[in-house]
Amino acid sequence: EYFHPGSTTTAQEEREANWFAEALLMPESLIKLYVDDRKMDIRDEFDLSMLAIAFGVSEQAMSIRARTINLLEFVDELAD
Repeated sequence: EYFHPGSTTTAQEEREANWFAEALLMPESLIKLYVDDRKMDIRDEFDLSMLAIAFGVSEQAMSIRARTINLLEFVDELAD
């Protein structure tokens, strides 16, 4: 949970800000289009890294976003 001395934001506000930033920097539709176009396997550390670089975010941020938007399930559906 987020806490910073002197902060005027609540934990809920921080979660909402994080969600907004994720959606703004890493739109679900663009991520899925990018992954599909390049036939990426995001289980591969290199592909996840390339995806993060393409969107200008850290690998950790992209990994979190991938879980949030169920990207593994999307990739599995593409393979079927």
